[in-house]
Amino acid sequence: LATFVRTATWTPLAAKAVRFSSLVESRHAGSLRAKLRSQSDAVLMLLLEHAATGERVALGNVHLFWDPRYPHVKAAQAELAARALRSFALEHGTGGDAGAPAALPAVVLAGVAPRCVGAAGTVLLSPGSPGLGVVVPVELAATISAALFSDSSVGT
Repeated sequence: LATFVRTATWTPLAAKAVRFSSLVESRHAGSLRAKLRSQSDAVLMLLLEHAATGERVALGNVHLFWDPRYPHVKAAQAELAARALRSFALEHGTGGDAGAPAALPAVVLAGVAPRCVGAAGTVLLSPGSPGLGVVVPVELAATISAALFSDSSVGT
């Protein structure tokens, strides 16, 4: 994966790439677990700062696996990407006063999900964090929303 940044407008502050195979959890079982571990797909995450305003954005760029025999793999990878991006954004939240919660940067999750290109998308926004949102294919909205905006596990 590659993410190109217009450095006259955005300053890269941090970057991290994570393969989905390294994010597999015990709740991923059977053929899903095996398929997730065998894939080399990844999410590339950047923390960017807008030159003019100082606003920060956590950007995740992803390519999702697709095979009609394994539709659940794409959904699981999308959820893993959302969780990884959420952790990255929390890790790089701007510090406030001592003891105050960190302000999260805006979050954008983008990339290619084969067979979703050109499909309708939806924007997911957290009620408590207006700057935290993603644009996703409609078919994956519920899974990704739960991964980004709740602390509970999402079953796959």
